[in-house]
Amino acid sequence: MVGFNSYINLATGVAFTPNGSKAYVAEGTVLSGLVDVVDMTTFQVANRIPVGNLPHVLAVTPSGHVLFVTNALSGTITQINTSTDQVVRTVNVGNHPLGLVFIR
Repeated sequence: MVGFNSYINLATGVAFTPNGSKAYVAEGTVLSGLVDVVDMTTFQVANRIPVGNLPHVLAVTPSGHVLFVTNALSGTITQINTSTDQVVRTVNVGNHPLGLVFIR
């Protein structure tokens, strides 16, 4: 693990698990993208998850089990399991997705 401030280059979005134990930080460029998993008890980057180009908006479901990430320049949304911090799937959604909302 490395320090939070020294590791993340271009942070474009952040989301927290409902219990506050993890922060997910989108970082990326036009050619790549990562979601950094920050352990909020140590403020250390615990994992880095590859996603699409220029991840932008992140949202954790109210249950805290799933994270969705918009990849603005890939035209995709990535679904991540927050228990394993693994990509479940990536869905093509069209040009430049920039928002997410949950509806009951």
